[in-house]
Amino acid sequence: MTALPRKKTWQIILTIILVGINLRPFLTGPGPVIDNIIASTGMSYSQVSLLTLLPMLLMGIGALVVPFLQSYIQVRKGLLVAMLMLLIGSFSRAYVSDGNQLLLTALFCGLSVAYIQAVFPGIIKGWFGNRTPIMMGLYSAMLMGGGALGAQLSPLLTENNGHWQSALAWFALPAGFAFIAILFSIQNSAVSSHKISLNTLIWRPRTGLLILGFGCVNAGYASVVTWLAPFYQSLGMPSAQSGSLVAILSLFQASAALIIPFFAAKNHDRRFWLTITLISQFIGFGAIMTIPMSAPYLWSIFLGCGLGGCFSMMMIVALDHIPDPAQAGALSALMQGGGFIIAAFGPLVAVLLRQPDGSFTYAWAFHAILVIVTIGLFARLNPHHYAKAYPANHPTI
Repeated sequence: MTALPRKKTWQIILTIILVGINLRPFLTGPGPVIDNIIASTGMSYSQVSLLTLLPMLLMGIGALVVPFLQSYIQVRKGLLVAMLMLLIGSFSRAYVSDGNQLLLTALFCGLSVAYIQAVFPGIIKGWFGNRTPIMMGLYSAMLMGGGALGAQLSPLLTENNGHWQSALAWFALPAGFAFIAILFSIQNSAVSSHKISLNTLIWRPRTGLLILGFGCVNAGYASVVTWLAPFYQSLGMPSAQSGSLVAILSLFQASAALIIPFFAAKNHDRRFWLTITLISQFIGFGAIMTIPMSAPYLWSIFLGCGLGGCFSMMMIVALDHIPDPAQAGALSALMQGGGFIIAAFGPLVAVLLRQPDGSFTYAWAFHAILVIVTIGLFARLNPHHYAKAYPANHPTI
């Protein structure tokens, strides 16, 4: 990796911030205003779950497909097109009038985010080398911060005029700033364009472990951002306050995603911090399952720290496995691809487990069990075995 000039470095960091903050508001924004959406579109709870399921499914499929296309698509052009699609998808929500149109915007946004998430970790590793954990922490923190932005602003903007469509459309604005940042800072040389040994990576047992663990964790995230606000509204909490719960959760996700990699950077064995984040998730799910109204903000903090810190650490662990930035980026894309496909069904499973009285107790229990499974999976992530998991000099596709 060639060191970046100081001025260029700050341009790149600003781009990481602006890109990251745009990748979650379209997912977290609808949750706090779901009652408004249902009232005006007639969507059922199962249909509403598709607002998260379909984009995450696309994010997963896209992450699997994009590495095969990287040698044919210029990085800069691909990112510009993807960010423009996200801008258009968000802005078009101002004009939706039924559930099908809203789902179409979700698909459009999900497709754009799929490309960005597939290529960006490899770009960051190519730029920053040994500083990758800190920069990946920043990137992950911005993802979660964007989630907080969506959850907090959508009910507040809706309250102004009762028009949830225009509230969701406002998230096109930060996408415009990100588009400009990419235009001026990203070069096509950011990531090598040589072919990547995906056939070898896909069939490695370690890839399956990473996919399953990432999927279990993000299934919890998908269910939380979709159903936490409606769950607390069913317990009598006002819409704006339930949106604040999701915003608090997302803010602590961002904080944990930024801070935990800083502490973990001193030790190449990331399992201690992964376990801490999973325990935090277990406490959060267990509390909202059994004593949700005793301290809802505290439980959101536990969930936020656990989900955000774990996401950030998983992104770092995937990149840790392989020294080459392009190969490491491909592994990260595969982990995200398979993981997001699994995670996409989290909100739907939660609906299926929803009790007749509207309670999500069984759904939260299901995610607590997934956390326990993931603790067992992550115990196997011994860095001394990385070279054995992915031997050097793979044949290329």
